[in-house]
Amino acid sequence: MTKLVDTPKNQHEAVLWHLNEYGTITSWEAIKEYGATRLSAIIFNLRNDGYQIDTNMKTKKNRFGNSVSYSEYTIKSYLPETGWVEKPLLYSYLNKIN
Repeated sequence: MTKLVDTPKNQHEAVLWHLNEYGTITSWEAIKEYGATRLSAIIFNLRNDGYQIDTNMKTKKNRFGNSVSYSEYTIKSYLPETGWVEKPLLYSYLNKIN
């Protein structure tokens, strides 16, 4: 199982760290920041490890003016009172209890 660590040693740990730190990741961010060219495979493995990760399809124009679609992955966190929530809600929850 991939665990959350402070210093990632491989691409799986780096993507998990990024998701927990920033809440979302795209394939371009994974390539640029971590050299991870198969983000969907990493997400698949993280889901198999039990992490709740949603896929949001986005569309934007590329440099040639063509519409392109890409995936943005969002991690969810488990809160005792509400169950799985998206990352920004986790931060507000943690601020409330601390």
